[in-house]
Amino acid sequence: MTEKSGVVNHSSILESISEIFLVMNLDMEVIWLNRPALVVLGDSENQILGKKCHDIWHHSSENCTNCPAKECISNRTCSDGVIKTPHGKVWYIRCSPILDPETHEITSVLEFRRDITENYRLNQDLKKSEEKYRNIVETAREGIWEVDPFGETLYVNDRMARMLGFTLEEMKNVKLKELLQGAHTSNG
Repeated sequence: MTEKSGVVNHSSILESISEIFLVMNLDMEVIWLNRPALVVLGDSENQILGKKCHDIWHHSSENCTNCPAKECISNRTCSDGVIKTPHGKVWYIRCSPILDPETHEITSVLEFRRDITENYRLNQDLKKSEEKYRNIVETAREGIWEVDPFGETLYVNDRMARMLGFTLEEMKNVKLKELLQGAHTSNG
C-alpha cells in the first residue's frame, strides 16, 4: 500500500488504532498484540506473548464457553460473541481467520475486542426496570392503553381489553379512531 508521500507502515497503523487487537495461533497462544491491549492487560509484551488467550484474559486454563476464536477456526469464517470475565468485564469479541496466501489454510486468528461493560450493565438495568414497569402495568386495576400517533395499539393491559370487551389478542388490531367512531355512531 502506498501513498503520494511514500510507503505506509502497516505496524504503525495497527499501533495507532485505539481498539484492542491481538493475533493468536491455532493453539490460542498470543503471537502479537497492539499497544491498547498491553495497556488494558497491564503487562509487558514479553509477559503476554506465548500465553493462551483465556489465560491472559480470564486467568483460566480452559477455553471460554462459546469462544469466538475457536468458532472462527472450526468454521473457517468470522465469528463474534460477548464474553464476561471473572472480574466482571464484558467484552464484545470479533474474530477473523488469517489465511496462508498460498494454501488458503488458517494460520492464525485476528481478534478485535471492545469493552462493553458499561453498556451491558445499563442494558441489564433497563431490562429490570422494564420488568418492574410491565408487572405494575399488567397487574393494575386501571385500564392502560398505549397508542401511537396514528391510533394503533402499542400496548394494552388485560384490564383495558376487558373494559372494552376484547381479548388481548383482539386488541392488537383495534385502532383508537375506529373505536371512537364506533362509539360516536352508537351514541348518535
